[in-house]
Amino acid sequence: MTRQATYDVRRADTACHGLVSVLQAVPNVENAFAYVLADKVAVIRALKRHGFTLTAYLPLWHYTARGRCDCVQMTRYRTDIIPTDPRYESKARRIIEALNQGL
Repeated sequence: MTRQATYDVRRADTACHGLVSVLQAVPNVENAFAYVLADKVAVIRALKRHGFTLTAYLPLWHYTARGRCDCVQMTRYRTDIIPTDPRYESKARRIIEALNQGL
């Protein structure tokens, strides 16, 4: 791992730890969502380590002066019950599994 990659992982873990600390301070929150630029793999991996799962891919979601960027939505559920829509569940599960395999 390069020095830059190590630095990115530490920064990502620190940022995610702050988010998780806030969630622990508010125990009644059932679902928490985070929108992350798709190229921020260190942040995505850190959120996964803190119990978040990939729940959506959002192409061209974030606008900047340089153009639009893809994002992912990550969700942390307080319970094991994950809301689903049977019309889309199998397709969504395949997409999420493919995203998870890439990380």
